Amino acid sequence: MIKVSRILCPTDLSSESDEALRYAVALARAYGAQLFLLHCSEEESLVEEKDGRKFQSPMNRLFTSSLAPHLGLAAMNELDWHGLIRTTVHNVGEVIVREAVVQHVDLIVMRSRRRPRAAVLLGSTAETVCRNAPCPVLVTHPREREWVGMSSGEIDLNRVLIAHDFSKDSETALHYGLSLAQEYQAEVHLLHVLPDAGREEPELACEAPCPVLVAGSRTEND
Repeated sequence: MIKVSRILCPTDLSSESDEALRYAVALARAYGAQLFLLHCSEEESLVEEKDGRKFQSPMNRLFTSSLAPHLGLAAMNELDWHGLIRTTVHNVGEVIVREAVVQHVDLIVMRSRRRPRAAVLLGSTAETVCRNAPCPVLVTHPREREWVGMSSGEIDLNRVLIAHDFSKDSETALHYGLSLAQEYQAEVHLLHVLPDAGREEPELACEAPCPVLVAGSRTEND
């Protein structure tokens, strides 16, 4: 069984980000993990100052408002969560990766804002995080097949597709995929694709019908 003790969920406190938060909350509850909510802003005004001390209580209330629909106020105290605010941010992807390192997280759960249908890569932030994160990244996106209940918040994972090219990184993905399948008694479908000679395909496709878990995405040179 995979070990998930600390989960990072970047959020802009919008309804779109809340979709990824629903998955993060469900996984945090299932694994008894700490949940770190990360909000990045280009502004500095999010951090208020009083009597020479900086505090972020108004933002913490916004975090609570985002969590409440997925937990209920009665269960709010049962989740070990922490709000992180980073201001004057110019590259959100880099900040997410850095916080994943600092907080020693085991999993990042985030939303991808997909480009037009003709594009095949994830949005730039999700792409940056997936390529550089020190841990697996679960990416959700619009119009996907859900496996976390909208109202119950329960995980209902029935089929897992594992893309495998017999590389070291693929073995890491295989381990995570098999562990998830075993944990939830799901079917496993192992896929190996032979590309056309001389043609390079993008590493991350955004047309998947379900959330995508990217494991072992860092190279030895990163």
